[in-house]
Amino acid sequence: MKTLLFALFCLSTASAARLHAERGIVGGPAGALELRSEPRDEAKAVATVKKDEIFEFESTEGPDWSRVTLSSGQAGFLPTERIRLFFTLDEIPEKDEPNSEVGDHAKRHGFDYCATARAAAQGEAAAMLRYFSITDTDGAAGEGHAYYSGMVIHLLGDEKLAAFLESQPIDYRIGVRNHFSGGFVSWGEDEGMTYGERHFPRSFALLCRQEITDWSSPDGRYAIRKTFSSARVTRDSKVMKAELIEKASGKVVADLTGDDLATGTFREGAILWSPDSQGFAYYSGGLATAGRTVVWQQEGATFVRKELPKLALPGRAKDTELVGAELQWEQIEPLRWTTPETVELQLHEYFEKLREDRSIDSIGRTYTVKWHPAKGEVEAKEKVFE
Repeated sequence: MKTLLFALFCLSTASAARLHAERGIVGGPAGALELRSEPRDEAKAVATVKKDEIFEFESTEGPDWSRVTLSSGQAGFLPTERIRLFFTLDEIPEKDEPNSEVGDHAKRHGFDYCATARAAAQGEAAAMLRYFSITDTDGAAGEGHAYYSGMVIHLLGDEKLAAFLESQPIDYRIGVRNHFSGGFVSWGEDEGMTYGERHFPRSFALLCRQEITDWSSPDGRYAIRKTFSSARVTRDSKVMKAELIEKASGKVVADLTGDDLATGTFREGAILWSPDSQGFAYYSGGLATAGRTVVWQQEGATFVRKELPKLALPGRAKDTELVGAELQWEQIEPLRWTTPETVELQLHEYFEKLREDRSIDSIGRTYTVKWHPAKGEVEAKEKVFE
């Protein structure tokens, strides 16, 4: 059993340190809980911790027990897994702090971080939509967002969070879930109950499903159905079966299983339908790892698989930097359908080679690709980053 903080979000050491003076309440379906004199089930009960009673605790007795101090001053031990973190709205500042990385990140997207977090924590729909769409932070901004988003979801509670998630499309939910990964929805391996399963059961059930039927075609006729090895998103969980189905009858139109290669938090992949519902780009892969896109196009009563032809990449023959470099992985992901027949993709390649001092030189190349699957026409242009 992991410690409670790790079970929450797998926070960095810096973020976890900010939560050292923790407050909690008894979580889970049962109400009151006995406070024990020692960290073991058979120890003498020294007090009863009532439902919603706020206490302070420290995870100092190994991963399974925490030392608890009640407001009366009575101290004892509770099972760590039964403790749900407790926060108040006052713990989220009204204004962004100067030089706040996450505040600067939000401003680049046109809003104030703390004001939005506070509004989201109080259940304001527009603020929740904006706040939980923040899934692209890293570094100090990522640490700050993980810290405050933990407060936001606890202030909302499972019922309000689940009601919000239920109203969002599948790709939005997956983005939220992957931000909450760590111990909230997954372990490295399939062991024990996660923090989310125990304390946010309705939300967890929406974020982690063993079978998903979604990604509907624009005309509402078709959908993709995927079955996973487990509901929980473990390191090794993967797609066991993927199918294109006719929604009205449930009839399987095409078996897509062979196109899935991703595991863990990226197991769902992405599907991008053409605006006329005559085809879809099917992506499977991970972040900064190998990924591929194929296209399925309707021909008569079925859909036919189209694979991207081998590309003649512009400038490759004169690219001296790549001499002696080895390709580590290639990722091809769909961006948009520019016409009902033409899909735009992004191709990213990652190479490595040894410098003279034996250090590794990492080299990346990114291209935009326009592909007309029916005609087999494809064109690539190198993407220039400014």
